Amino acid sequence: MRKSDQIEMELKVKEVTGVQNPDQVFVDSLWQKIERQGPLPKGVFQRRSLYQRPVFVILAVTVLLIAALFIGFGPKNVSAFIRDLFSSNDPGLQAVEEAGLVTDLDMAAEPVLLPQEELSAEIHPVYAVGLTQTIEDNTLTLDWVYADEGRLALAYTTQSLQEGLVVGEPILTYTGFSPKQQNGSIQSSNAETNQTLFASYQLIQVDAVGESIDFSVDLPLVHPDNPSQKPVAQFHFDLENVPLYRGFTIYLQQIYQVTLNGVSVQLKSVQIAPDFTDVVICSDPESGGVSLDAIQDATFQLDEGPLTAFSRQNSEADDQGNHCSRLRFDIGNSEGAGSATFTLNTIVAPDLEDPLSGPWTFYMDIPTAEVFAPKETAEPPVEATPIASQTQSDVTVTLDWVFVDALRAGLGYTITGLPDVPDALGLLGEIHLSDAEGNLIDGSGVGSSEINRVEGEPGVIQGTWSAGFPEPLQVSEIELEWVITLDGTDTMYAIAGFPRDPEATPYPRGEHPPFLPDTYIGTYTFDLTAEVHPFSVLENLPPVSANGIEMRVPKALITPSMTRVMLCYQKPSERDWWIRDAYMGESEEKNHWISGDLIYETDYDIKPSSVPDGDLWAVPADFQTVEHGRCLILNFLQGQSNSASPLILTVESMQISPPEVIPEEELAAAREILKAQGIEFDYWTVQGQGGGGGGIDFTVLPEGMTDEEAYQKYNEALGYVYTGPWEITLIP
Repeated sequence: MRKSDQIEMELKVKEVTGVQNPDQVFVDSLWQKIERQGPLPKGVFQRRSLYQRPVFVILAVTVLLIAALFIGFGPKNVSAFIRDLFSSNDPGLQAVEEAGLVTDLDMAAEPVLLPQEELSAEIHPVYAVGLTQTIEDNTLTLDWVYADEGRLALAYTTQSLQEGLVVGEPILTYTGFSPKQQNGSIQSSNAETNQTLFASYQLIQVDAVGESIDFSVDLPLVHPDNPSQKPVAQFHFDLENVPLYRGFTIYLQQIYQVTLNGVSVQLKSVQIAPDFTDVVICSDPESGGVSLDAIQDATFQLDEGPLTAFSRQNSEADDQGNHCSRLRFDIGNSEGAGSATFTLNTIVAPDLEDPLSGPWTFYMDIPTAEVFAPKETAEPPVEATPIASQTQSDVTVTLDWVFVDALRAGLGYTITGLPDVPDALGLLGEIHLSDAEGNLIDGSGVGSSEINRVEGEPGVIQGTWSAGFPEPLQVSEIELEWVITLDGTDTMYAIAGFPRDPEATPYPRGEHPPFLPDTYIGTYTFDLTAEVHPFSVLENLPPVSANGIEMRVPKALITPSMTRVMLCYQKPSERDWWIRDAYMGESEEKNHWISGDLIYETDYDIKPSSVPDGDLWAVPADFQTVEHGRCLILNFLQGQSNSASPLILTVESMQISPPEVIPEEELAAAREILKAQGIEFDYWTVQGQGGGGGGIDFTVLPEGMTDEEAYQKYNEALGYVYTGPWEITLIP
């Protein structure tokens, strides 16, 4: 394998997989397998030049790499093989473990989640108000308010209300600013204390408005059976210097929008009274604004209780004139439930012959006083035992914990009983994850697999494994089947590699390091049920410019374990300008993008429908007229599980995907540039039955320069690199 082949192979592996430090043994092995295949059959590939085909060279390179893997390893194992053979760092799973969000699973009961942990151990006090007003015979006290960058909450107590009146949804009016991303609200009343808690979801950034805010609260008195909800009176409170806490400081979540088959429904508000519940849903005008006048089937459920069908429906419009519907459910929260699920099953649309079938499912946390006033002394922690341990051939696999959010599932496990082989390179076998219907969750380009030896415990291995979902989950819990096979009889299937000592002496040529196990052990199957942590949505963040190019993030989905970002930019030219290096985190801890999808491209007529969850990613209207416009979805194994940590996306540079053969005029210009820097190279091309390609061998390099550094300068000299950086703050 030529040195230039090795460099190019490593760069292509990084580009295709997003892994920044692939295992060298894997790279060498993969190259050898590709070489052994010889020319690919003409039916598999028919290569043409970039100018003869409206597709991207990077896609051709990807197909070549994946096709070689298919031939060498078998089609059903390709995605798992690529993902699992890299022992890549997974900051997202590390963060959710450190934040206490993983579930230590209990084998004494059925596999269910233990109570969820708070996002932060720091307690932020509510802002006491204590103002009382009386209107005629109606008396109400505004007890307190609470604000962080993602939520505004308040509590009020009614001392007396005239018969037939209730307090409607609070109206918030802000002084000097307008919140971004209004994402619905919920309020719940306690019949015993007459106190109601209300939470509104929106984005108010401390860096934009300061560490305190002024706003007013209007609490309307309404007749609950009046379809118009017109107030008969209104309590009004003006508040000043209310503390605004940075980040997301309490664990209180609510799904705002669900899109199914191109139809989007938004959950605007939920009011849970002692004896009824009102749900207001609106159509999304960007998805066609389907009429919600005729809801055929919808249910509301408190915790895991019975499903209650709606008893009444009224049409209304929101502040923007969007089409909305208010559904009444004859159920109240008398038992103090902590969560609820609203499910819209069927919509009868007047312009369609057949009803629109769901479900559009919305999960929500119900605000309680305990969320905002936690006990000062926590209960003694209970040490959870694993969900299950299985033993085959004296080797035990224990499933330690599980974590599931809307974008991916992660698990931790321990293996005991294998021999202690310090030189072992990795763990052989396969891991699969399926849902309750048996559908394989293959990662969709997102995943991680790591193993480590346990210090002081010879032969004990601890591992983590994760896989992404093809589309964001919109359910509150999920049933899964996790299967791990330990099989040392086939070295083509590896679960993960052990961390490598950079100082270790390499094996002599022709000798191969051992793997674990050295024989077939068995297959271990674990069935489990896990809570799904929902995602947060950021939209239309301010654009950032560098070197004459503007980049913007129209939308980002954030969970505790990962971030999925839509990144749009104008390419410097019509060529295939890809993101070469993008990461989350500070420069000392760069968490690089692990995978991505091209969803919009003006030069090649690509639309968001080309990806599985394309309905989520609407290209801004003003960007659709941009020349050479491109939008990508980038996946990062870093989310936000701790409200104190910022989330910053940095794009270092763009790079053209190199054509199969570099034009001679570009090579000549690059030679002159590099020769002045003390770099000289040979360029070669090959052409075979299955296609062709080219590469370089560096013949002269400055002292101390590596081949990889020279290869980067080679691409820069060709004009294939466009530098930034572009730094976009998602969450400050």
